[in-house]
Amino acid sequence: MEDNKEEKKNTNGEDNGKTKKKKKKVDDQLPLMVLNHVSRLYRNVKDSINFYTKVLGFVLI
Repeated sequence: MEDNKEEKKNTNGEDNGKTKKKKKKVDDQLPLMVLNHVSRLYRNVKDSINFYTKVLGFVLI
């Protein structure tokens, strides 16, 4: 009996481990130039602002 080499997914769209994933080279990807917005829930707004502005270098608008 031959193995079926088709990509298989569960009914909910999740990968069941048989899907072959194609690796991309970094050169093939477009660079991230702008991030429009970030929407997250945080316990401490001051800490999250410090992280995004000081660590990642984002500008608060």
